[in-house]
Amino acid sequence: MEKKFKRLVLKTFGLKRITSLLYFGTRAFVGANCDSDYDFMLILDKYNPTDIFKLRKVCQSTQFKDLDLNVNFLYLSDIKARGFRNFQLRSLRIDFYKYLENAIVLVGRNIFKKNSLKMSRRKLIDLMDFKIQEHYGRCDKMFLQNLKDEILYKNIKKYIKGIIRFILIREDVMTFSDITKYSFNDIFDLAADSKIFTPSTSAKFTSLSKDYSGKKSLEVLDSVRRSVYETYLNLYSNNS
Repeated sequence: MEKKFKRLVLKTFGLKRITSLLYFGTRAFVGANCDSDYDFMLILDKYNPTDIFKLRKVCQSTQFKDLDLNVNFLYLSDIKARGFRNFQLRSLRIDFYKYLENAIVLVGRNIFKKNSLKMSRRKLIDLMDFKIQEHYGRCDKMFLQNLKDEILYKNIKKYIKGIIRFILIREDVMTFSDITKYSFNDIFDLAADSKIFTPSTSAKFTSLSKDYSGKKSLEVLDSVRRSVYETYLNLYSNNS
């Protein structure tokens, strides 16, 4: 699918205007996964009033209609005006930047890898603390929304996997760049080997590879979420 998207973007904007077309996220880093959407970052040279409408047409193409397509869009001139160290896309900042440093290049070059940001250990921990709490709270919010159980299950599972990954980065078991190397099964093995999680919590990770099979599976999934979060709270208390 990423090849189809690349071809259509190239046809729409032309090679000269595309600074970067990057492919990132779980599907790009750890392989096809039905729980994950397709994440792209398109960076064009400079503002043109027709660009957003052209890109909208690309995203609404019938060949992508049944896919979870997540396209991010910026201009190189705007990024440079703020400076790479002040990069921001919506509410996404340093953590998103670090993902982009490891993104797969479909067209152009990876400007984020070329301008890699350095982060202190304290800054990294603070960032992971924020992301873990944000993911956990987002799950609470989704439980209280009018979502079909199957959709809720898929999303909660995705955020639990994210929390586990953030905990491992926080505890220096893996790095941002490791995201491109490890499948989620590898990450679960890392988590078990690290002894960060209790054996009973690690044993629950098998639930994260299962599909929705009824309301009981949703209850099981939330028990995994709580166990993972309690592990984090103990780590947070000890660090504090």
